[in-house]
Amino acid sequence: MKKAIHFGFLAVLALSSFAAFASAQETFCEGPVAGEYCMVYEVKENKCEKVVVPNCCRNDLCEVSEGYAESYGTCPADCPPTTLEFEVLNPAEGETYYLGEKGLLKITVSSSGFPVVGAELEVTGLPGPQFYLYNDGAHEDGSNFDNVYANRFPVEASMPPGKYPAQFVARFRKLEITRDFEFVVEPKISADVKVKDRYQLGDTIDLSGLALKKSEPAPIQVEAKVFYGSETKYSETVSADSSGAFSASYHLSTIDPVGKWRVQLQGKDSAGNELSYSKDVLVEAPRTKTELKLSPSIPNNTVLKRGEKKPVSVTVVDEEGNKVSGASVKVKVPDGRVLDLEDQGSGVYAVDLEIGYEFPAGSQQLEFSAAGALEGLPAEGMTRLLVVIESGKIVVEVLEPVNVHFRIGDALVAKLRLTYPDGSKVEEAEVKLVVSGAEAPLTALETGIFGGTYYLQEKDQGNRPVKFVVRDQHGNAVEKEVSIEVTGESLAFVLQKNWLMVLVVLVLVVGGGGYGFFQFSSKKSKEKMGMRRQQLKAMIEEINNKYYDEGTLPKSEFTRLTEKYGEELDKLEQQLEAAK
Repeated sequence: MKKAIHFGFLAVLALSSFAAFASAQETFCEGPVAGEYCMVYEVKENKCEKVVVPNCCRNDLCEVSEGYAESYGTCPADCPPTTLEFEVLNPAEGETYYLGEKGLLKITVSSSGFPVVGAELEVTGLPGPQFYLYNDGAHEDGSNFDNVYANRFPVEASMPPGKYPAQFVARFRKLEITRDFEFVVEPKISADVKVKDRYQLGDTIDLSGLALKKSEPAPIQVEAKVFYGSETKYSETVSADSSGAFSASYHLSTIDPVGKWRVQLQGKDSAGNELSYSKDVLVEAPRTKTELKLSPSIPNNTVLKRGEKKPVSVTVVDEEGNKVSGASVKVKVPDGRVLDLEDQGSGVYAVDLEIGYEFPAGSQQLEFSAAGALEGLPAEGMTRLLVVIESGKIVVEVLEPVNVHFRIGDALVAKLRLTYPDGSKVEEAEVKLVVSGAEAPLTALETGIFGGTYYLQEKDQGNRPVKFVVRDQHGNAVEKEVSIEVTGESLAFVLQKNWLMVLVVLVLVVGGGGYGFFQFSSKKSKEKMGMRRQQLKAMIEEINNKYYDEGTLPKSEFTRLTEKYGEELDKLEQQLEAAK
């Protein structure tokens, strides 16, 4: 019995230990495999095994699935290239090779946008043995394994000028791709000389320069010639040194003919590359001055606004197009002022052009001029530029009326302060006040202050806009509106309008028949004239007060009203004297 119990206990213990081992194995059999790409541990059939991770670069599978696609461009470790792309760096566009040159061929190779560094690059179609480009950093290809392949090939002296077809053949893994290209052989030696377009009698035509094959010196024999028509005026053969430099010149005498001349340089090296240079020049009689050309920085019909500051520059060059510094450059602006431009160097002169409010509006002219000396001769130039001046702003401040409530017959006294945005005062302007279509002039009371008076009439009753129209002597214009309310009638207006009715009422109240009425009428007529005399005196006193004491009435308005009421008062005085 004890043995059976003991055996059973061991069996249970064994099963428990196995279960614990299996559980521990599941716990530790997970995660990536150290040192291996795209591999993880997983338990399969109670065994811990390595499993390949899908959709993972470097799992030796070139995978394409929904939302995931590999190519050589994204995963070159798994996917082979399907195509090769070439970019030809040399020969560059327009590049040619001269005879005897070691011509540089250089390209880059990629596949699906990923650099290809281990391709074999053969060039076919070239004369001579098999030719390869290298990506090793030792053949002008940049650095080692940077996907730039290059090498130099000999341009044989026996190759006639023209275009030559050739091919780049790239072999990479199982691919072989060919790219056609062509190179141009041009057996040319260039002359780097500074022959001018124009000369004067007494000048020296300098034919010195450099003979170059691209940037390499060409130490050759150079034949220099100068022609006038078919006549050879100068001929000399000179030697270019090891740097390609040669020297030749021809001095124009004062008896040489003027007109079109021609200079010519010719030469040839042992490989057959040729120098051929020719240029027509104009020979003129000696001048007393040199013309300067001026080019403003702003175009014709540029719009300029009054009150703005506009930077303007002018480039000054001589007849050969060389930039001229050290000249005196000026600009005459529409208001008549002449401004100096500051020398900025390299033939550029500048000024900040302040567009004044006094500039005339519309199409105006800027006149630029330059003066100096070149090679001992006076140098001058001038150009004109049309600009469009836009009207500027005028700031209107209404000082009067302060009160907006009036009665018919009241004097509407207006006073304005007129300034420009920079704070300067408007000196001269045409200013008028407009109410219900009627106008009243406002005159200058002092600099920047304009005033005038308008007597309100029956047609002005109600809410009424008062418009001030301003235009200065330069054409700057503005309008400003305020509102007033006209209700009821002033006493002076009522008496003036109803004087006959007042007279009849007085007659009826006093009464008295024919004779009495005549006497009454005569008496009352004298009283009416007396009332009018008092009214006129009061009005003249008010006018004097507004002009002399308050200064709110312009002189022209004061004179007009004084004369008007004075004449009427004189007549009344005469009538009253005759009625005694």
